Amino acid sequence: MENILKKIVANRRKEVDAAKAKMPVGKILEQLVTLPAGRSFKGALKAAKGMALIAEIKRASPSKGPLMAGKQTVAKLAQAYAEHGATAVSVVTEMKFFKGDGAMIEEVKKACPLPVLRKDFIIDPWQLYESKLLRADAVLLIASLFLQPRDLKKMIIAANNLSLTPLVEVHSPEDLKKALRAEAEFIGVNNRDLASFKVDLKLTEKLGKLIPEEKFMVAESGILTREDAETVHKAGARGILVGEALIKAKDTGHLTAQLSGVGRIGG
Repeated sequence: MENILKKIVANRRKEVDAAKAKMPVGKILEQLVTLPAGRSFKGALKAAKGMALIAEIKRASPSKGPLMAGKQTVAKLAQAYAEHGATAVSVVTEMKFFKGDGAMIEEVKKACPLPVLRKDFIIDPWQLYESKLLRADAVLLIASLFLQPRDLKKMIIAANNLSLTPLVEVHSPEDLKKALRAEAEFIGVNNRDLASFKVDLKLTEKLGKLIPEEKFMVAESGILTREDAETVHKAGARGILVGEALIKAKDTGHLTAQLSGVGRIGG
């Protein structure tokens, strides 16, 4: 399979350059002062009584096509997640390949009280200001998209300065070294190879052995059942990010409750 990530990033660079020309950072800052305070993604994850569940909303994916069907809406999914124990909501906002948009974040915030992670292909500091304007509480930073640890660290610092919790995603030992040198606190191990979209749940166990205990590890992708969640929990994951399984489940609320119960006493 061709490298989908390269195509997505090339497209995002064009989109970001066009958007920056229309809305420079100065104009965004003028609007930020009028926004209400955000929600603490970091605080929510650290306060979770068991495994922190970041429940994802995405309309489609390059490998699976459309995911949301029938009467499913962004608001209904967000409400189901919140009512059944999710810790936070992840929203995929990339438009061309995942059919998302920034307005989905506001929809989630109106529908439930949970903090929101903006999951996108963030390659430019401008996107951090945009994320704040869209009312995100956290952002995904993919380690492989930054050449040097110092480049990633600059983004982490910029995100924190905007009160956006950065979740740094890794897929290899090299990615992890970069994330640790950049002093990432929240590290997401993506079990899906973004170049081929193949999934290997054992990656969390492999990289988990290399992640210091003081870091907050989140396992991403390939978690379909409570058993899967328990497997990555034993490997050291303190959080999981789950999307497709929840969206396509016959009973989304039931699966949300099952996954969010992992690691809880009596859960």
